Amino acid sequence: MDRAELIIKLIKEGYSTDLVATKIREQGIPTSKKTVRKVLEKEGFVYDRRLKKWLKYPTNVKRMETNVKETLSHELNIKQEVFDLEPNAISLLNVMGLSVDQLNVLKQVANERLNDVDSPVDVHAAVAKLKYRDRGNKTFYISRAIAEDTAIFTERNALKLSHFVELALLEAMEKYGK
Repeated sequence: MDRAELIIKLIKEGYSTDLVATKIREQGIPTSKKTVRKVLEKEGFVYDRRLKKWLKYPTNVKRMETNVKETLSHELNIKQEVFDLEPNAISLLNVMGLSVDQLNVLKQVANERLNDVDSPVDVHAAVAKLKYRDRGNKTFYISRAIAEDTAIFTERNALKLSHFVELALLEAMEKYGK
């Protein structure tokens, strides 16, 4: 059994990173805690701080999301125009409690969202495009729920929290104007 297999086996048995490194060193294989962490990350494991253990998430989640988006964009040939309505459609809108103007707004919102689905968003590519300028520290106070969700997201996607926050701020400024 090679070192990587041994590391994974011991982690699955519930040993901590320190104990895994110690047990492997006892077998005469030079291993540090950092090496254990690198092997686990390479194999798709993520450290969950709340559970205080390494977990393996499915590696095909991103692939599935991408395939679904590609399938939707290719198979659903949705027309992105606003049409004049037939009299029967107007009576149907009246039953639903919608005006023609409200329907047109709903169509525009749906078309905008569909356009967003067509353009794939890769958070790693967006972080890679960040220009590394002078970095500075700034303290922000946010809700604990958002902080926890962000920490989990960045851990699962192997991102630095500071890069992700910088990316989110840039996107918010683009959306709402600087």
